[in-house]
Amino acid sequence: MFANYSDYFVYRGVPLGFQYELLKILGDSLHLDLNIDVECDYYNIVCEPRGKKYDVVAMELPHCEWLNSMVCWSLPFDTTYPVLVGGKRLLTTDSACTLYLPANFAAAISYDSLPKSAKWTVEKSSYATVEDLFDWLDKGRIDYMASDYHTAALLLQFYPDLSIVKQIGHPYSRQWILRFENDSLNMVINNWLGDFVNSRKYNSLCRKYFSQRSNVQNVPQAKRKTHHISPYDNIVRKYSAAAGVDWRFVLSIMYQESKFYSGLYGLGGSFGLMQMMPVTCEKYGIDENSSEEEQISAGVRHIKSIQRFFANIDDEREKMKFTAAAYNSGPGHIQDAQRLCLKYGDNPYLWEDVSKYLILKAEKEFYTDPVVRCGYYPGRHAVNYADIVINRYDSYCLLFR
Repeated sequence: MFANYSDYFVYRGVPLGFQYELLKILGDSLHLDLNIDVECDYYNIVCEPRGKKYDVVAMELPHCEWLNSMVCWSLPFDTTYPVLVGGKRLLTTDSACTLYLPANFAAAISYDSLPKSAKWTVEKSSYATVEDLFDWLDKGRIDYMASDYHTAALLLQFYPDLSIVKQIGHPYSRQWILRFENDSLNMVINNWLGDFVNSRKYNSLCRKYFSQRSNVQNVPQAKRKTHHISPYDNIVRKYSAAAGVDWRFVLSIMYQESKFYSGLYGLGGSFGLMQMMPVTCEKYGIDENSSEEEQISAGVRHIKSIQRFFANIDDEREKMKFTAAAYNSGPGHIQDAQRLCLKYGDNPYLWEDVSKYLILKAEKEFYTDPVVRCGYYPGRHAVNYADIVINRYDSYCLLFR
């Protein structure tokens, strides 16, 4: 059972997340199946009878007397701390700032650690998740928010204009919530945790998810005087023409994925100029040793294959929006959103309508709907991804016809 975005999410159709992988390794080690549910309301987990079905709850809650009387805690498996995350606004002397806390925020904020140059007020949301606040911050609706370091380190990879300002509280341990009734299982879990957190595999897992990467502005890298967008223009033109795909659209996706750097590795083992996942690369016959031209050829073919899922969308620009989002999320989640769109009377061929339901797939009412086949998905990132790719594509079109 998960509630934290950094701990379980689906990226291009592949389940990922720090605690997801940690629990998967635990399950493999104990020869147990891993059954996953997603729940953001701790009341449903701790207080409701249906919460009794969970053996492990990967939800961070503050230790308190009433909670300690109802659950038991695993050994610590990690340490994190609260951080202040900010956008473009610069702190000035005597400026008035509001710090927003997400709902059910487990960390204790040390108000003395907030920058002294500003006058701070704190507002704790009763419903907004940390992902909601990141989106608000990116859109300028709020100026500052709190997050735990681990979630911030992951989400900042998707928000190049945001950054961690400073640590604003003491480190605290991350632990699983276990059931009192499972004495023997809990003992096995704790023994395993005690060994695993000292292993190389555990250190590798931490680096995979929580090593911050440099934030690079998502701006078009095209200048008319150079007569090219990237070093790969001719190769992209060649394969795009053969596939019937706009070469500038391919380059906009490529820039979003890799900034035209060929040796990058990403979440879940994605790599190269097009940052395709290993299972997708295998489908097109490439691997980490493939040349840049082979990577581009595979990427163009993959984009073309995604477009076929949306062949009944006549407007080419609309089809590009669907394709860009599906490149990020996988076509299945976009088709889920189309089915929801149709069910609720909206247009399944209009991205403005479909994108609303893609975002709503993060809510239980919608991801458990009978028409949904791919389950939970936090679709806001895919929507933002499509917007950025299309805006950059428009810029490329103005400069290169």
